[in-house]
Amino acid sequence: MAKHKFLWFILLLFTSPARAHIGSPDTFVQAQIGPYVVLIAAHPPATSPGALELDLRFAPDDHITRITAALDDATPTIVPLVLDGTASTSLWTTSTAAQTLHLEVEGNHGTFSYKVTLPASSQNQLSRSKRLSLLETSSVEIAFVVFVIIATVFLILTLSGAKDMLHPHRFRLIATAILVALLLAAGLAIRKPSHTAITASLNANQLDFTLTNSSETFTDLLPDHGKLIHLFLIRVPGKDVFLHLHPVQLSPGHFRTNLPAMPPGTYTLFADLYHADGTPETAALRLTLPGQSHSALTDQDDTTAVLPPIAQTLRVAHSPAASSMVSGEQQLLTFPLRDDYTLTLLAPLHLAPLHVNLFTVTLLDPTGRPPQDMALYLSMSAHAVVLRADDQVFAHIHPGGTLPMLMPANMTMSMPTATNTATIPYGFPTTGLYRIFVQMKHGRTVETAAFDLHVN
Repeated sequence: MAKHKFLWFILLLFTSPARAHIGSPDTFVQAQIGPYVVLIAAHPPATSPGALELDLRFAPDDHITRITAALDDATPTIVPLVLDGTASTSLWTTSTAAQTLHLEVEGNHGTFSYKVTLPASSQNQLSRSKRLSLLETSSVEIAFVVFVIIATVFLILTLSGAKDMLHPHRFRLIATAILVALLLAAGLAIRKPSHTAITASLNANQLDFTLTNSSETFTDLLPDHGKLIHLFLIRVPGKDVFLHLHPVQLSPGHFRTNLPAMPPGTYTLFADLYHADGTPETAALRLTLPGQSHSALTDQDDTTAVLPPIAQTLRVAHSPAASSMVSGEQQLLTFPLRDDYTLTLLAPLHLAPLHVNLFTVTLLDPTGRPPQDMALYLSMSAHAVVLRADDQVFAHIHPGGTLPMLMPANMTMSMPTATNTATIPYGFPTTGLYRIFVQMKHGRTVETAAFDLHVN
């Protein structure tokens, strides 16, 4: 029995899908459900089928008495409540496609419903692209399956102490072992997520890059915040140069952008995009680039910033909790900008992995007041990029959460009002040193700040 359990564990191990962004698969939403503000953290299962872990936070003063949750058309589940304003449950799912989370919240102010679409698993081709054939499985994986078959047959014969392989009992054991191994092969061939490769070339100040994937044609991309693709170039190791660009698509999967004035160095490139079915995808590449002395922007919303290296000390002050939704002390980080403006980040003093946090960013003019000419940048009051020091965690987030603003060409959407303060929910997936890049706009100027946080 132990042998068979081990084989099934290996099968599940090889069916884990990859997700966006990079190393940060969870979805975080700050939801306005009637008069109630609820922080939603949805942790997708590592394998499918599996349990989606749902964590909710809300103000205890709202006296919420009942919450139900369901995925798509499933029967609603009552979410157990805790007196400190938290609730959590597990929702079983067999799907890796985009799903709708339904919540119903009941409290002193009445009962209100809410629904939000959770993105599909990144690079998961099961629901929308051709499946990989066994021939596409690597030779190493095929060799592993053959090894499992041979080793299992040998072990059965050894433990049975008999030479007759065709004895009915031993024959059933051997047939079961071969069946499990074939299921493992099917898991490797069918469940294995295909990988998107990215290649790039530079001609003067024009950067061309191409996305290739055996299961993708990249003809179904959908604009996010009005842009077909968001390209981030961040210099390593200091994380001290930050470019946010919006290339043009020359043909499906082939993009081009002009590089602005920038210092030379080695950069990590993150190409952030969404498919029409809501599946996110982030491709990454490390490349060495020469310096550029002049700017010829491809898009009017392209930006670049030179910043202090990561972990350089910034001014920090401590203050009591900003609201009843955040427990414990807060840390206020201040970043002075080039034009005497200031960007601040209010964050929990103690940060732990897999815990949803509220981050408040504020832009102030040289007099310490809100700028009078605040403007939306890419349809939002603020944009942020979370990057772990080793580049193994990347997330592109906004006020309200990690969800994109996908807009088909024939669709219009009402825009929020530009404010100098925005609240962004996010939970770090692991411990480590992180840098959060924050962008806010006033007039025609896009300000970029960087804040370094330790998660432990």
